[in-house]
Amino acid sequence: MIALFVALAFLAPATFACLFYVVLTYLGHRRVIAIPFEPQTAFVVLIPAHNEALSITETLRSVLDADYPVALRRIVVVADNCSDHTADVVREHGAEVLERFDRNLRGKGYALAYGLDHVLPSRPDAVIVLDADCEVYPDLFRIFDAHLQSGTPVVQAAVVTRNPGPDSAVFASAIGNIMDNEIAAGKDALGLRPPLRGTGMGFARSILERFPWNAFGLTEDAEYDHCLACAGVKIRFLATAIVQSEAPVLTVDLFQQRRRWRASLFVGSGIFTRWIESKPLVLAQWMLTSLVVIATVLCQLVPDWFVLWTGAIGFLTFGMYLRAGLKVGLPPKAGRMILALPWVVVRLLFVTLGGFTKSSTVWHRTRRNAEVV
Repeated sequence: MIALFVALAFLAPATFACLFYVVLTYLGHRRVIAIPFEPQTAFVVLIPAHNEALSITETLRSVLDADYPVALRRIVVVADNCSDHTADVVREHGAEVLERFDRNLRGKGYALAYGLDHVLPSRPDAVIVLDADCEVYPDLFRIFDAHLQSGTPVVQAAVVTRNPGPDSAVFASAIGNIMDNEIAAGKDALGLRPPLRGTGMGFARSILERFPWNAFGLTEDAEYDHCLACAGVKIRFLATAIVQSEAPVLTVDLFQQRRRWRASLFVGSGIFTRWIESKPLVLAQWMLTSLVVIATVLCQLVPDWFVLWTGAIGFLTFGMYLRAGLKVGLPPKAGRMILALPWVVVRLLFVTLGGFTKSSTVWHRTRRNAEVV
């Protein structure tokens, strides 16, 4: 009897997590707001940048080439503690630059607060936060404009990986982005609250004035998200507004990035939410469940059909990841890369688990691929 309760204690949360992901990732039909013929929202695109001279050009070009009136679009880059020519590159492209130097207060959160203090007095209708290694799709501004005009105070774009291959770690990151987008779309469809992603975030000026930016940790987006959630501020996830983000091509850089991101697991939410929204932890829980169930079945302590139950969870989970992988597309040498994926997932799991014993406190910038080349 004890073995039965133990098996069920593992199977119940694994089943819930599986259904949580299945339901959300397969939901996708949402109310679509028609894009007005005449754009009305005056945007400031705020880009925090630290030593981005080699990567920010494509970011600026994507914003400058977007399908939106120039008069309603202002680009402001915060060159934060830069030791390269980031500010010069920004000026060459005709964008505004704010140079900030403070060696003690470093990180994206401080750069955003500095930039917002400078742009909000000009009273733009909304501010879009964009990372310096990202590119926006041409229609992003019009989609944001439509939803902001409809009364949505905060909007979040879909984030996709710009370079999904050829490394297995980069491919895993691209799959993770697809799943994160589908989960966010599912939450949005159910009227739940999707999370902010750090880039491709749009805020009505009234929100930024009501809630001044005071998020300065390693995952400033999660901190500010928690602040808005506590105040009941709604966020809409806009699946058709797309931001392309660069994933680190070297595994060591990817894992350094994820060590910083794991800090978001400890912002605001309880242990249950931390577990259910962490894909590595959910996969680890399913693997542990499988071992427990198989052991109890082999010892004839629980019915044989418990194995089928566990297998069904694994089948549905594998189907979600396969679907996301097909959306990403298979790059050259895909076979070797796919074989290496389990090892990448295991390493990502250990990176995540490391956050429960050793929390990162120092901000480290992720190396850009242009620097690696």
